[in-house]
Amino acid sequence: MGTRLGLLSVSAGDLYLTFPDEVDAECTAITCSLVGAPGASSPRVTPRDFLRSVQNLIDQLGLAREEVVLISNENGATATVNGWWQAAALGIRLADIPCNGRAHPLGIMGAMGLEHQSDYRSHQAAVGGDPQAERYCEVYVQGDLPAASGVIRSTSETAGGLVAVARNPVSADYALEHGAPGGVAQALRLGEAWLAAETAQKRMKAVQQITAGEVVATGRLQDVRIVTRAGFSVGTVCIGGDGGEMQIEVVNEFMTLQGPGGMNARFPDLICLFDDQGSPLDATQLAGRTGDAVHIMVVCRDELILGAGAKNPDHWAECRRLLDEDPLS
Repeated sequence: MGTRLGLLSVSAGDLYLTFPDEVDAECTAITCSLVGAPGASSPRVTPRDFLRSVQNLIDQLGLAREEVVLISNENGATATVNGWWQAAALGIRLADIPCNGRAHPLGIMGAMGLEHQSDYRSHQAAVGGDPQAERYCEVYVQGDLPAASGVIRSTSETAGGLVAVARNPVSADYALEHGAPGGVAQALRLGEAWLAAETAQKRMKAVQQITAGEVVATGRLQDVRIVTRAGFSVGTVCIGGDGGEMQIEVVNEFMTLQGPGGMNARFPDLICLFDDQGSPLDATQLAGRTGDAVHIMVVCRDELILGAGAKNPDHWAECRRLLDEDPLS
């Protein structure tokens, strides 16, 4: 989806990335996002849905397009290009101020610390779902941030697992202070280096050089148990190697890595899996690959460009609750 959306965006016309020091601090930054469970069974979000979510929010706010810049909620498989298609098709500026420089599971982790602003009211517009299955939804909500985010999460379940969202308008000045400026440029450098590498070993080496990541283990997929729960993909991945079994816990993203010696990494550390071709794998790509060789890379949180939401340890409790619910069948 990310590749298709990115190619659509750059073929739609002139698309420019506005760098952080070029952004007018007084304009309104609107976050573009997908919300839902990546592994849901029947998600449907179209290019039109992405446009409708942004246009609906702008209309509700009474803003002119020239008063707005679009930003992504995070860096991720599709998320890095969130906002690209909307910017190209609607003629709105695109700014390199993602809410977070890595992917995260909870919407509030991409809210740039707005949960601490007692007078802030969230505005969110969501669109998605298959009309042929009578699951199409267009929703606009405003209210306290947790409540508004909960409505959007529930909407994603109603729509079949995924919705395009435009949300949380703030001044660009606020986004620059509490977001992850420069995150998209870093992702572009990473992608260029990975594409230029000719072998699996060189691809992973390129990733290590740009991110300061470390390959901590190599093994084979032994067991993958991931289900959709409360609008999230939740479960565990077990990898066997010479040093013993490694376990990764999943809440949309790879959240924890634990080996025989104890915890090796925990969100917001970045836990990555690569196949033998040096291609990255996310949790939705692991089903049916039992026995395949994988390489585990960890990038320490101190090496990442993180927004305020990813740094708040209080948000970890919700992920832990999802992981600690009834055992997976």
